[in-house]
Amino acid sequence: MYILKDQILLNILKEGNPLLLEGPPGVGKTSFSKFSASVMGAEYIYFLCHSGVTEEDLFVKLDPAKVAALAAGLDIDIKTCYRPGVLLQVILKSHEGPVILCLDEIDKTHPSFDVLLLDFLEELRIQGPFGETWTGRKENIYVILTSNGQREISGPLLRRCFRYQMRYLEASEEINLILKETGASKASVSLVLNIINRLRREHPEDAPSLSEIMKFFNGVKYATSPHDIKVLIQGFLCRTPEMEVYFTKVNLHKKLWKMLRKE
Repeated sequence: MYILKDQILLNILKEGNPLLLEGPPGVGKTSFSKFSASVMGAEYIYFLCHSGVTEEDLFVKLDPAKVAALAAGLDIDIKTCYRPGVLLQVILKSHEGPVILCLDEIDKTHPSFDVLLLDFLEELRIQGPFGETWTGRKENIYVILTSNGQREISGPLLRRCFRYQMRYLEASEEINLILKETGASKASVSLVLNIINRLRREHPEDAPSLSEIMKFFNGVKYATSPHDIKVLIQGFLCRTPEMEVYFTKVNLHKKLWKMLRKE
């Protein structure tokens, strides 16, 4: 589902430049990271960021019981005292082959996250709690970051990355993709997208993604009534109660059912 411009992004990524993909939810930022891993034959490691991300989540997670036993003088292998965080996982995997790390929605983290990540990107090295050092193979590590714009990303991190603003596809491109993937009629796809595009302009944070729209149309072929259409809308296109009210208000289920009955 990707087009020529995405080949440019792939080439930039292959040169070792971290990608920062920005844009509203649903434009395909995370999907592009998965696509990149499949095209490049790389191991894919995914981490969904959140406000409570800690250094342990990124680097090394300690086992408190084993650390206490070690401190008490028991004969315990240091390596069993920790579990690798996501960045250490990447470093370890890089010695086996290429790996793509997707840090999704980094804008949800505390700004201190940017500092920790910048140090990793610069050195590809992690210090362990017992003086250990792990260094990744630079030629095997590729990093993709995504942001929905909830907070500003620090200047140093921005300068370290290739930044790309992802937007929704042109209407004709989106229609063609949905037709190809679902077999739905052009008229029905155009009807649904016209309504969704209005939603994208007014409430971009709640608008359904392309993949959700495709799932919706794959389910439409099983619908036997307007009520079935409404259930599919609620299940695939509505992320909030407000969106359910929106689709009901514009009578999408009735309009689409009427169109399907004519086809």
